Amino acid sequence: MFLANVPVVLLAVVGGLVVVPESADPGAPKLDLAGVVLSSGGLALGLWGIIEAPSLGWSSVATLASLAGAVVALVAFVFVERRSDHPMLSLPLYQDRRFALASVVSVLSFFTVFSVLFVLTLYLQLVLGYSPLAAGLRILPAAATILVAASLSDVISRRIGGKATATIGLLLLAAGSAWLSVSSSSSGYTHVAQALVPFGFGFVLPPIIEAVLGALPPEKVAVGSAANSTAEQVGGALGIAVVGSVLTSVVAARLGALARAARVRPGPTSFTKALSLAQRLSPSLRSRVLEAVRVAFVSGLHAALPIAAGISLVAAVVVVLFLPSEARPGHSR
Repeated sequence: MFLANVPVVLLAVVGGLVVVPESADPGAPKLDLAGVVLSSGGLALGLWGIIEAPSLGWSSVATLASLAGAVVALVAFVFVERRSDHPMLSLPLYQDRRFALASVVSVLSFFTVFSVLFVLTLYLQLVLGYSPLAAGLRILPAAATILVAASLSDVISRRIGGKATATIGLLLLAAGSAWLSVSSSSSGYTHVAQALVPFGFGFVLPPIIEAVLGALPPEKVAVGSAANSTAEQVGGALGIAVVGSVLTSVVAARLGALARAARVRPGPTSFTKALSLAQRLSPSLRSRVLEAVRVAFVSGLHAALPIAAGISLVAAVVVVLFLPSEARPGHSR
């Protein structure tokens, strides 16, 4: 699966060398190696701790050490960046309230979208029984929906303003996440297709990107765009880690309860282990185990997706109450 990406990347490298014009900054600073190590290490430790906590335990030494290490590394990152003459991340950018708050909204909206797609991919396969290819094809319309919604968002923003448009999009994200959170093992693909998550996401993207870049003077737009892209990726990674950990914790607890009720010891502690167990059983027992997996997964979904909905509501509150409506005079639009 991963090797399939290699020829695509090689094609992109060749295309970049042949087609893309040179745009190197003659005054480009040297690599901020300390910033790279501290930021990457801090995020890696934090995400690892969150992801592994359901299996290791939230109070385990490994979990607490990784989370504490993440805090120390990220605090050190801020300390180093504030004093570096060639920082990887220009912290003064975040002194602009519009840029800083729009970046926060980017993190929260990508948190929601990535976490929903993560849960939805598993739901289509584990609960509704689609193959990976069939599940992927059923998620594909979301991309077209995002494009349509983004086009509408641009038109509507000109009429009612980007702040109101972004708020509508975030409320649609929350509504779609809440709609998916009540899914059952018999909901079917029609129920999934009715979710408003892709449409809401398409509505949010244009006004928030405009808010981020519109807060900056023209010479800082490239740096601001890179910082916003980083914020988006961090939000997506956090969404998968947090929501995935809640899902995993609930599924493990549910499977454990079902195993104890059926007097199966040791019982499976995750849906992957349960699926592996099912493959070694007779057809009648396999169907019972698979049904138990579906029941457990739906229970986890009911607990995890409200978090995504709540995060979108928090983002909507940030936009309504705190995000400035316009960029400061003299900044890019």
